Amino acid sequence: MRSQIHLFWGNMLFERSQVECKLGLDGWKKNLDAAVERFKLAGASEADISLVLKNHFSNGDGVEVDGKKVQNLGSDVPVEANKYNEILSGK
Repeated sequence: MRSQIHLFWGNMLFERSQVECKLGLDGWKKNLDAAVERFKLAGASEADISLVLKNHFSNGDGVEVDGKKVQNLGSDVPVEANKYNEILSGK
């Protein structure tokens, strides 16, 4: 149950950072960092977190989170549409 709460909380923070980034508001990076922390508390793997970060609106060539640059994997890498939801639901 606790892991699900962290996942839902992380998802809310992630989505908020998406909207704030798209609108050009300050603070989106703070919310993205907090989302990553929640995903880690939920037990998400680094690979899963990297995949979610790759899909963030700010990620043209990469986004920096917790001092680490996460590179865009490129459009030639197949990504399932439901992978994001699977990560957040803990599957």
